[in-house]
Amino acid sequence: MKFRHSVLPIFFLLFAFSSEEPLEKILAGFNHYLDNSPQEKVYLHFDRHYFASGEDAWFKAYLVAGPLHQPSPLSRTLYVDLYNVDKRLVKQLTLQVESGFSAANLNLPDTLSSGKYLVQAYTKWMKEMSADYLFRKEIVIWNSNPVIKNTEDKEMDVQFFPEGGDWVVGIKSKIAFKAIGSDGLGKPISGEIIDNDGNVITKIQSNTLGMGLCSIVPQKNKTYRARITGSHEVSLPAAKESGVTLTVNYVADKEALVARIQSTEANKTILVIAQTRGVVSYAAKIKIPNTLSFVSIPLTTMQTGVAQITVMDENGVPLCERLSFVDRGNGLSIKMEADKQIYKPFEKINLSIEVKDAEGYPVMGNFSLAVSDDQYVPIDRRHTNISSYLYLTSELKGNIESPGYYFDKKNTDRLEALDVLMLTQGWRKFSAHDALIGKLPTPASPPEMGIRISGTLLDKTTRKPVAEGKVSFLNVAAGQVMTATTNDAGRFSFEDVIYYKASGIVLKGETKRRNTNVQIVMDSVVGLSLPDEQISKLRGSLNHFERQFIRQLPVQNRVDGSGNPEKSTLLEPINVKGKKEEVAESPNRVYGRSSNNIKVAGNPNLEKLLHPLQIIQGRVPGVSIYGQDPNWTIRIQGINSMQSGLDPMILINNVQSSISALGDLSVLNIESIDIWKGPETAMFGNRGANGVIGFNLKTSQNNPVVKDGVFPLINTGYFTSKEFYSPKYETQLSQQEKDRRSTIFWAPVVRTDPTGKASVSFYNPGTETSVTGTIEGISLTGNPGFSDFTYSIKK
Repeated sequence: MKFRHSVLPIFFLLFAFSSEEPLEKILAGFNHYLDNSPQEKVYLHFDRHYFASGEDAWFKAYLVAGPLHQPSPLSRTLYVDLYNVDKRLVKQLTLQVESGFSAANLNLPDTLSSGKYLVQAYTKWMKEMSADYLFRKEIVIWNSNPVIKNTEDKEMDVQFFPEGGDWVVGIKSKIAFKAIGSDGLGKPISGEIIDNDGNVITKIQSNTLGMGLCSIVPQKNKTYRARITGSHEVSLPAAKESGVTLTVNYVADKEALVARIQSTEANKTILVIAQTRGVVSYAAKIKIPNTLSFVSIPLTTMQTGVAQITVMDENGVPLCERLSFVDRGNGLSIKMEADKQIYKPFEKINLSIEVKDAEGYPVMGNFSLAVSDDQYVPIDRRHTNISSYLYLTSELKGNIESPGYYFDKKNTDRLEALDVLMLTQGWRKFSAHDALIGKLPTPASPPEMGIRISGTLLDKTTRKPVAEGKVSFLNVAAGQVMTATTNDAGRFSFEDVIYYKASGIVLKGETKRRNTNVQIVMDSVVGLSLPDEQISKLRGSLNHFERQFIRQLPVQNRVDGSGNPEKSTLLEPINVKGKKEEVAESPNRVYGRSSNNIKVAGNPNLEKLLHPLQIIQGRVPGVSIYGQDPNWTIRIQGINSMQSGLDPMILINNVQSSISALGDLSVLNIESIDIWKGPETAMFGNRGANGVIGFNLKTSQNNPVVKDGVFPLINTGYFTSKEFYSPKYETQLSQQEKDRRSTIFWAPVVRTDPTGKASVSFYNPGTETSVTGTIEGISLTGNPGFSDFTYSIKK
């Protein structure tokens, strides 16, 4: 599909160059990329930035494509992963995307420990383009017993970056620097630059994010190093004897970026390319008169975002490059007004929303709104928002600290700090040289329009592939029936299937002769892409708001499965000794008494679960279970044997089995579950070194776990989100004295009409506090915007 993107005025290009082959190839390469491989990006707007274990994290997904960030018509399947600090997958959601948008709740298991977790979101199309394009965001999850490493971070890495890539003897150059601690965050520094004779050349002082800038004219036979106050010395890159330098500045009265190109070689012929997200805004072949030339690039030809200005020799070999951020001021203006500024507890709020473009015209768009209690979750404008992500963070490699700072117009130094960021974050995703040599990214397969179900059909006895066999997908409730024939390797697949997580969905396999003594081995869902960067650990001490948030965890409303706090009873914290009601000690029929026993049959709360391991999850002390079928991880605390791995022994009806076999086991067939740990595992010998979990089937289920050839699809299909519960306090009788919602209101779908207007209503909690609401979203043409509002609740 071809995407709309800005086209340069043809007279500008003709003036800039005529028929030079490298420039023509570069332009053709970028245009082919934009037309045939439009880049997808996804941004997740969460209701807040930290959460409690056991609750829901609510989010809205914005999937866009192409250089103008239009809502994507490509992929319709989105994957959202949650990793812990050890890079283990805790949870994965598969979401259906409609016209570029999706919304869901990420339920956080109550067994999660306090710490930072990484949320990763992507489509298959994005993953095949490059892992650099995946959305990644750290969130903090608290439980009632946080353990924080309170140590001072003394390790520091300081790097220096000459503007354009190199600095040359005798030519004045900007040198940017960045100091980073072992936690990946910037560290403020000061110091001085000295030469090899000990002469002080200049002083340096970073901003609060550890970045700064200085100017130096390097001299022949001189080397330079930085002496960091209170720390160590760092050598600067060596200056070259000859070459080309590039300096870029924004000139306000010209409304242009002006590039100063200086060479040690007179009358050198160069190529200059400026592009943003693949859209070329300037292309020229220039002969530098003497040794200095200036190039003016009008902002009117450029897109908002990170512009890449590249200087190459006449054959297209890169000489220097500079990133520069361009702000065309075309973001959305979002105005939110409550009907008053001070409300009473439980009072209804009517909020009006109006969205306009930069020229004051009304905008139709799709937005999400989060309203939170400031005493627990204060607003932090330094965090990523949809504008900072689409225009900045997604265009650069590495961690961008406090990206929202650069888009908050209240920060008077934001543009200066943003330019320093461009100098120190000098990595790009693709370049003009990539376009020249035809190496721009191209996905290996088309975008997913649904879910792919694939695997191998095997003979259950011989374990050999079954050729020309038949595999049927049966979703009786939805009336879906599909059939596939296996190839010589026993392989089968169903492409772009639309179905949702539910019971009763099965695959049925049989041979060509209709023999059902077969087994289906399923492929993993879209190979998971583990994050490359480290997930930072909690450090330092808790701030006031974090202490408040953790303090209220034991007394915060705990909602039932419907999400309705009015059906729950709020209790002050009490100490309870003993085990949960459904977990008890019980003698096993063969192996005797286990450490814990869970009675499943007759318990509707357990029988409605989709996978046998979900029954144990969060219910047995010392047993941690995370992941999803077929990639489960089980750890039993206090038990470990290096000789036998880490997984516990699995029994089905007292016969040793495997974790993967549990995927074929229906929860409705389970009578009870036994868990052995500690001394109780001695009877199993080395086999039970990591603990033992036994699944006891109902009497009528003692033979095959499922019928021959029939395999249930457990925990697959699109995730179905529940609705955020917003109470309606229309009468005094319905008011709860202790409604302590951290997120007061969440609206994942707020659409503005042709007049650019929308309205929402909700009720306040019962506490006196201040409240902040944040709204984010994009217009139908892809312009992002964000805003916030505040009000107070007083009795």
